[in-house]
Amino acid sequence: MVRTTADSAVQPQAGVAARHTTGSVTSPDGTPIGYRQVGHGPGLVILHGAMSGGDHHMQLAAALADAHTVYLPDRRGRGQSGPYRAGSVIT
Repeated sequence: MVRTTADSAVQPQAGVAARHTTGSVTSPDGTPIGYRQVGHGPGLVILHGAMSGGDHHMQLAAALADAHTVYLPDRRGRGQSGPYRAGSVIT
């Protein structure tokens, strides 16, 4: 299931704002995985590291948005995504 919300402005870093939409997909175990989407053009996915979230890359996404549709998913337990579940295995 894909769920989206209306456009919103975000300022993840000082002086950076980008118009984006947010949404989520549901993983096979039922965990919602949130993402941000910005721009138009061929798709590009930017994945964040272990100690951050997709919002930390909004400045990069804004710079690429004129030429690409940029997707910024949040890993489980980060940002807009649901938590790890008991018995989850990281592979």
